[in-house]
Amino acid sequence: MCDINYLPAIEDYAQKCHSMRQGAVTKLREEGYIMENRGSFKLKLLAASAATVLALAGCTKQDDGTKSSDDDVQVTISDSKKLDLDLDGKSPLDKPFKLSGAEPLDVDGFITLLADEDDSSDFQYASSSFDSKSGATILQGVSTTDEDGTMTIGRLELYGVNDTYIQALKAGNISDTKDEIFRKVRMFDLEFVGAGDSDGSGTMTIGALEVDGLSFGGVNEDELEGMEDGAEFATIMKAFDLGGIYLKDLNLQGMESEGTGISATVADMRYGGFSGGNVGSMLFKNLDYTITQSTEAKAKLIAEADPQLAALLSGPLGNIVMPANQQASIESISWDGMSFAGMLPYLESGEQPPLDAKNLLSFGKIEAKNSEVFVNGKKASTTGYSALDPIEFAWLVPTRIRSYSKDTKMDLTAYVPDDQPEMMSLFQDNGLNNLTGDGEVLWTYDEKKGDAELDYDVDLTGFANIDLNFKASNAVLETLHTAASNGDDGAAFQEIAINGFNLRIDDEKLLDLAFGVAAMQTGQDAVQLRASAPLMINMGGAQFAQMNPAFPGYLNALSSWISSGGSLEISVDPDAPVSFADLAAQGQTAPESLPDVLKLSVTHSE
Repeated sequence: MCDINYLPAIEDYAQKCHSMRQGAVTKLREEGYIMENRGSFKLKLLAASAATVLALAGCTKQDDGTKSSDDDVQVTISDSKKLDLDLDGKSPLDKPFKLSGAEPLDVDGFITLLADEDDSSDFQYASSSFDSKSGATILQGVSTTDEDGTMTIGRLELYGVNDTYIQALKAGNISDTKDEIFRKVRMFDLEFVGAGDSDGSGTMTIGALEVDGLSFGGVNEDELEGMEDGAEFATIMKAFDLGGIYLKDLNLQGMESEGTGISATVADMRYGGFSGGNVGSMLFKNLDYTITQSTEAKAKLIAEADPQLAALLSGPLGNIVMPANQQASIESISWDGMSFAGMLPYLESGEQPPLDAKNLLSFGKIEAKNSEVFVNGKKASTTGYSALDPIEFAWLVPTRIRSYSKDTKMDLTAYVPDDQPEMMSLFQDNGLNNLTGDGEVLWTYDEKKGDAELDYDVDLTGFANIDLNFKASNAVLETLHTAASNGDDGAAFQEIAINGFNLRIDDEKLLDLAFGVAAMQTGQDAVQLRASAPLMINMGGAQFAQMNPAFPGYLNALSSWISSGGSLEISVDPDAPVSFADLAAQGQTAPESLPDVLKLSVTHSE
């Protein structure tokens, strides 16, 4: 089972993807890869390589282009591409590359071929040569300038450029099968300086960048013109193969927009390519980024926010919610196993996949190791390991989602500005300067039986533990799908039933902090505020006693927990599953009986 608002959207998945697919195609046209006039395909090799790298996040500076490896890599243009890459070993950039049977490239002719009469770019280079040993045409001192800024490349290596096919593509003569546009492009000592406007400011340097094996073909542009968006998207995705993108030493500085600045470095980024909807492995090593927020930017956000948010941002919690400087440092992030290949045939045909269709989607697994977060220059947290396990699907609905973290340590005083000593003392007194803990979220769904369960568990040693469990039933996928197809999804979802619910909060310092923060936010005394809360709650219980004699007991347990801490447990355990339809009907006719129907209990223990 999934969120009530999610399953109806699954029913018309292809239609819901309309804007995404249209946006992708529009973006290709805007960037110049698909020309509006029929039969004209523009491929700007170097610009495309740089744009792809920016989109995927990466680059940095390297001392020189010299590489070392135990063995040279010998390949031919016809070698097939691999989407899996070594996430633990050396980067492909650390291995010399040799292309068998390569011939020199006509550099000036190639540059002329890439030129576009509508493009104001100025491509220049200091010298060119052909290395017969590696098969590379080498350009030194490359620079290109356009309206976005200036890019310089110390050394550019071109392997297996298929200039004949590029000419054919430019003329609109696309091969019936995929042809390789180039085997490999390597660049060293890149620098891009933005033109200085709000979208193009900043400087990016890259030590080394490789774009491996780009192929294209099998697209009939006449057919593309008349295709539905889903079919057009699928056809274009099937027409491209990319062997991979790798970079070393990214340094991005000075990116700023409306008072928000971003800088980042990446020592090693690898992307295993793309083919037919299968997305290659991705790896980021030694990723660091910093986000800064100016006083003017915060003031602008407060002025435009709704009153409640504006009050929060203007109060003592404002600098905690939106600190001026945040930095993250992550040893490694890997993402492996993502694919939407199974959906492409259905998008191409304009049909919805049947419920028994397998392997339509895969999100793969995401792992992050040894991450640190700094706020205003002070370390706020470290996490040894966090992961999102591979999400399992039945049709297009997730049947298992598990996310968890281990070995987390936090010092939340990092979020408190130096000019708020009272808030600093509150955080320190309640142990927020030395928190440790782990957390896990698990969602499971049996699409045939219709059973679903959510578990949420966070343990913060010495502060609080929170355990939540929710169980539901009667959410059979086929039944929900049929109802949604017939326009009767509302009634079907009303038949989903609650089997049970349990929330347990073990308090050690949580309540002390909550009332301390509330007192600071409202200008009251924390002790008095906490002392008055149980009285207000119990007064309400006396009023509700006439509706249901169990109400005072519920509220008494809550007020006792607020007074003395300990554990609060809220549980729903009906004798039999209760549908949302029955709950709604009971709520209209006899709302006071709902606690009895659900077998609600609220208990407090020291």
